[in-house]
Amino acid sequence: MDAFKRELFQSLKTLVIALILSIGVSYVYAWTGPTAAAPGGNTAPPINTGSTYQTKSGWLRVAGTGNGGDPAMRIGVYDTDNTGGISGWWFSQNNDGKFAIHQNGVGDRFTIDGNGTIGILGTTVALSGGSESTYGAATVKGSKNGWSGLNFKDAAGTNFGTLMMHPSYSGFYNAADNNWRWYVDDSGNSYQYGLQYDAQNTGYYLDPNGTSRMNYGVYDNLYSYGWLQSPIFYDANNNGYYVDPNGTSRVGYVDADNINVYGTVRGGSYGFGGMYAFGDSGCFRVNPFTGGCSCPGGFSTFEFVSINPGLYICYK
Repeated sequence: MDAFKRELFQSLKTLVIALILSIGVSYVYAWTGPTAAAPGGNTAPPINTGSTYQTKSGWLRVAGTGNGGDPAMRIGVYDTDNTGGISGWWFSQNNDGKFAIHQNGVGDRFTIDGNGTIGILGTTVALSGGSESTYGAATVKGSKNGWSGLNFKDAAGTNFGTLMMHPSYSGFYNAADNNWRWYVDDSGNSYQYGLQYDAQNTGYYLDPNGTSRMNYGVYDNLYSYGWLQSPIFYDANNNGYYVDPNGTSRVGYVDADNINVYGTVRGGSYGFGGMYAFGDSGCFRVNPFTGGCSCPGGFSTFEFVSINPGLYICYK
C-alpha cells in the first residue's frame, strides 16, 4: 500500500511540473519586445494634480456630479491655493443643458443653449469687433425669414422687442403686439407708428394720419389735400394784414376773377357806399348799407344804368 502511494505521488508531481513548464513556454513565445529603445515608447502619464505642463491629444470628457450633488459637469480654473474665491472660473454644462462660463460667487457670466441663444450677464456688456479706442461692434451672423436681429428680454426671458435688420427695411419691432415701432427703408424713408410727441410738451404732437398740433411752423410751400383750418391767417411780413373767415379781415390788395358777396360790401379809400335800383314803380332793390333806395350820409348818387329801373351807385 505504501509503495502504491509513493508511485501515485511521484506521477502527480511529474504531471504538475510538466503543466507548469508548458504554460511558461507559451508565455515566452507570446511575449513581444519593446518597440523603441529606452526611454522611448513609454506609456503617456495620466492627468494628475502636478504642476507640470501636460498635453492630451485625444478628447477629454468630464461627466458625473459636482459639489453637493449638483449634476452640472465642470472644468474649473482656480487660483494657486485651489480655494477659488471670486477669481474661480469654470466651464460647465448646466442642469438645463446650457453651456456656461461661470464665475464663483457671481453666477453664469456667459451661456449658450442648443438653439444658439446667447446670454451675457453683467451691468455693462461690451461687445467689440474693432479698435476699442474708436468703436465697439457686435456681429450677428444668421437670419430668420430673411431678417437678422437682436432680442431684448428681461431676466425672466420675456421678449420686449427686437432691433431687426433686413436688406430693405431696418428698425425696432415690438414683440408684445407684433408691430413695428419705427423703421427705415433702403431709400432712407422713415416710418413711425403712432403719435410723435414733443419731448418738452406732450400737448404738441404730430399724427400724419390724424390730428396734429404744433406751436409754430415755417414752410416754403404748403399744400393741402383736405381742410386747412385756422381761426385767423396773418401775413408773415406784416401782421397788420390778416384774414379771419368768421370775423374782420384786412388785406392790402385783392385781384380776383370773380367776387361773390353774401353780405355787405363796405368801401374805404375808393369811396363806395353801395348801390340800389329805382324805377317807375318805386324802389326795386335796396342799398344794403342803408336798407332803402338811398346812399349813406356823405355819399353822392350816380345813375350808372339809365333804364327802368335805373341802377344807382353811391360814391364820394
